[in-house]
Amino acid sequence: MTEFQAEAEAGTDERGAALVEFALIMPLLFMLIFATITGAIAYDRNLAVSYSAQQTARYASTLSLLAFDESSQGGDANDTVQLDEADAWLAHVAEHVQSNSERVLTADAPGRHICVAFVPGTEDDAVGFDNPRRLLLTTSDTPTPADYSSTACVDDEIDTDIDPGHRVQVRLQRDDEIDLVLFGTIDIDLSKQAVSRYEVDLSLEAAE
Repeated sequence: MTEFQAEAEAGTDERGAALVEFALIMPLLFMLIFATITGAIAYDRNLAVSYSAQQTARYASTLSLLAFDESSQGGDANDTVQLDEADAWLAHVAEHVQSNSERVLTADAPGRHICVAFVPGTEDDAVGFDNPRRLLLTTSDTPTPADYSSTACVDDEIDTDIDPGHRVQVRLQRDDEIDLVLFGTIDIDLSKQAVSRYEVDLSLEAAE
């Protein structure tokens, strides 16, 4: 065997070894790439859900429930907030969630939950109901009577003896996943909640 032939065979062996090594590494490389991409998308969605929960709670805390009474449709205004007015207020707040979630909480989003609630305090008599009022949307953006209930979105454990004010609760959730290609997927739960003190003086507005 000549020196040239020996070098040629050595080069062939090296190329073959390189191909084998690439074939072994390639699945792990693709897994890393897809996991990074899908993980980044999930992280971005998580930021959108978190921002929407916080921003909506702040927005709702300054939105008067009395703006949704019968006077806005030309009827007689009530001195206290009733359930139908609270329901219209909740529906408006839920719409605000949609406009501030960068389309990650649309009706077709997997495991989508949009929960907004008004929790009456004990500091005034401008609210005509004692129990919390909640709207929970899952697979539809249009509320139905069944979507409303007299319960809170979360147990915020706030002592009303210490803070007797009204509260706004927002809880948002959706499912997501990180794709590991050949190794399946990792399911993750994107869930954020926010609680704000209701800042509107309903007694003062009702007296005006």
